[in-house]
Amino acid sequence: SLYVGNLSYDCTWQDLKDAFKRYGHVSHAEVCETAGGKSTGFGIVLFSDGKSATKAMDSMDGVEFQGRQLSVRWDRSPDKLQSSERGGGSKR
Repeated sequence: SLYVGNLSYDCTWQDLKDAFKRYGHVSHAEVCETAGGKSTGFGIVLFSDGKSATKAMDSMDGVEFQGRQLSVRWDRSPDKLQSSERGGGSKR
């Protein structure tokens, strides 16, 4: 999975998925939120295969998206994500 930082606070999980789906099948996209439901400015994108994730990371890191320069890297803690607690995820 990829960590996507410096997201616009208006970015939705669907915006995130749409931005990354050109690189392969996105099995999960999530914009992480505070307990109060406000965006934390980062998200997670999970691809069906590592090749697509690598291509997306190489292509999207440093790109301007919704007025902000993205920071894209490998997610270091995918086991800590629990979309049911964060409320911003979808497995579409």
